[in-house]
Amino acid sequence: MQPPVRMMEPDEGPLHPSAPSLAEPIPFLAVVNAILRNRLRIALLVFVLCASAAAYTLLTPRTYVSHAAFSLQSSESHRMSGLAAQFGLALPSSEGTQSPAYYLELLGSREILTAAAASRYSYQSHGKQISGTLPQLYDINDRDSALRYDRVVRDLRAAISTEQSRETGIVKVGVAAESPVLAQQLLARLLALLNEFNLKTRQSQAANERRFIEQRMAEISVDLRAAEDRLQNFLQRNRGGYTNIPELSFEHDRLSREVGLRQQVYTSLAQSYEQARIDEVRDTPALTVIESPSLPVRPAPRGLVRRVFVALLVGLLLGTLPLLLRVLLTARRRSMDEEVEEFRRLKRELRIWRPARNAGPPLTAREA
Repeated sequence: MQPPVRMMEPDEGPLHPSAPSLAEPIPFLAVVNAILRNRLRIALLVFVLCASAAAYTLLTPRTYVSHAAFSLQSSESHRMSGLAAQFGLALPSSEGTQSPAYYLELLGSREILTAAAASRYSYQSHGKQISGTLPQLYDINDRDSALRYDRVVRDLRAAISTEQSRETGIVKVGVAAESPVLAQQLLARLLALLNEFNLKTRQSQAANERRFIEQRMAEISVDLRAAEDRLQNFLQRNRGGYTNIPELSFEHDRLSREVGLRQQVYTSLAQSYEQARIDEVRDTPALTVIESPSLPVRPAPRGLVRRVFVALLVGLLLGTLPLLLRVLLTARRRSMDEEVEEFRRLKRELRIWRPARNAGPPLTAREA
């Protein structure tokens, strides 16, 4: 005869409390225990990362940042578009080339930075006179010149900082270098190259505009001459008068309007042609330097505290994330009583590291 099966009461727990179901949530104490068990490994990882970040920051040479600010001059960029509109043509607008964002992109272009790298700079450092191009000053000794300047261009892009004010349109530029004089000279050279590139671009556009106007003037001149010849032939054929004849009066008015229209277009082209010739040789800078490149007197902050703090956070994340994944993926999960018991044991181990205030007999597991 089999013994009767005892039914579990609603208030009672599972028959085997030491082996909970895998569907139960992971207790927070299990994660804490995992961190405490591997506290030395986590502390070592955090210490190594923080020490590495501090050593890298302290061993990096100090840099000096030179600052400058400039604004843009307004230009008559709609003259060519208005002239082309008279003939039914639509040219792309050039307003984008006069925006501060355009000059910021141009400042970081390879053409501008390569020209700045190829320029020679001269300054004194620790009582020595140093001069040369940027590849020479940066000790870049690649055999291929293209590789040398490619490395310099990447370094320059990292050393340039820009800021644009939307309210005033003023553009602020900063350049970092190991020498304050070099930073000032480099920023002044970049602004000069930027203005030179803009000047050449405007003169090239004016030259293209002048050639276009010359071609249109030649065509309009032929049309004007033909319209004048037709009006002249009409007047010669009707010397006796045409005012009293409606058909002849209407034809005279039509020929006169055609001649007047051709003359108006030709006059407008002649004025635009003279203006284009002036713009082709104009050397007025398009950039107005509001703040000249400054000579920095203090080195730029290296961000030691920020880098060490970031290394601390990364170390804690790298140290605790694998432990959390291990607890979540473990096949057997311990009961809460086992976790509490291990937490007490780990807490007693931590007490060993602290100086004992009151000497006494060791505590038992129940007293702890």
